[in-house]
Amino acid sequence: ELQQKGKLHEESLLAMMYMNEANAYQSINHYEEALCDHSNAIEIMEHLYRKGNLPDTKELATVYINRAVTYDSLTRYDEAIADYSRAIDIVERISQENGQPDESLLALAYMNRAGTYHSLTRYDEAIADYSRAVEILERLHREEKLPNENDLATVYMNRAITYDSLTYYSQALTDYSQAVEIRERMHQE
Repeated sequence: ELQQKGKLHEESLLAMMYMNEANAYQSINHYEEALCDHSNAIEIMEHLYRKGNLPDTKELATVYINRAVTYDSLTRYDEAIADYSRAIDIVERISQENGQPDESLLALAYMNRAGTYHSLTRYDEAIADYSRAVEILERLHREEKLPNENDLATVYMNRAITYDSLTYYSQALTDYSQAVEIRERMHQE
């Protein structure tokens, strides 16, 4: 059993090393290398997850989000949407299993997937995801669990831009006003 635990620890460590290397490649715009490392990390982590040996399932969701960002950078939008969707499924499953979702991670996945939908001019889907992110971030803000309101202002701004793209000017103005109000409040604090 001790050997088994050591092997699991080594696999987890290797996955983390792939994640770190992928992030470094991403930061210098070496997207193909980043994609390879993200995929290697996902393969290891999915294997550990299926065996019930992944200590932090949020890490699996995070690496899917990171790979999706890389796909976005490569304009491989369908693959990005699939990874954001997988991350959302993982975080929601965590919530069902232990009632403690990482809602800020969930909001991030929705925000990013919305941006990808926007890039594909799939505006209705973008608005639905931005709205879900607003709902989550507003709740975190009310519960004083949102460290800063930057993401909330950003999601309002991005949803406003999407409304503008659909010529829904009234909704766009409402969201632009919300974003401005939040930014002004942040500036005063």
